[in-house]
Amino acid sequence: AFFTGGALALQIYYGGNQFNSEIIVSSIVALGITRELGPVLGGIVVAGRVSSAIAAELGTMRVTEQIDALKTLSADPISYLVVPRIIAGIIMLPILIMLIILNNLLRVF
Repeated sequence: AFFTGGALALQIYYGGNQFNSEIIVSSIVALGITRELGPVLGGIVVAGRVSSAIAAELGTMRVTEQIDALKTLSADPISYLVVPRIIAGIIMLPILIMLIILNNLLRVF
């Protein structure tokens, strides 16, 4: 996310240089990051990093029979382990996307 705004600005500058429209490069980059790149990068980060960490943690809990212990205690493992993680992801994804957009916009201007 750090170099995305700079790389996009550089490409738009070279394209706009032919038409003497260098003045609007920052506006075009801001629109591109806000509409497209911010949500896409946020989704990739969540899907790749967070989902694999959750899967590894739940897999480890399965191997060490912690999930079986929850069943023994009459606690539903899905509502106890999975639902809080999904709710946290739903709450934090928009905040993560706003931070990515803010970071990239600060790099452009």
